[in-house]
Amino acid sequence: MATIRSLRSTLPEIATRTGASFLPLSEMSAPFTLDGVHFSAKGYRAWEQEVMEGVAAACG
Repeated sequence: MATIRSLRSTLPEIATRTGASFLPLSEMSAPFTLDGVHFSAKGYRAWEQEVMEGVAAACG
C-alpha cells in the first residue's frame, strides 16, 4: 500500500507536466476491496461510477 500511495501522490504532477487530465479517485478500502488492493464487485461498481462522473465533469 505504501508504494500505491506514493505513486498516487505523484500522478497529479505528472499529469500537469504532460498536459494530461487527472481524475482524483477516492481511496478504496473495505468493503470495496478484497485485500486492500484488488476491488471487490462492490468496489468495481463504485469505481466505475466515480470514473464516469469524473469524465462527464471533465468533458463538460
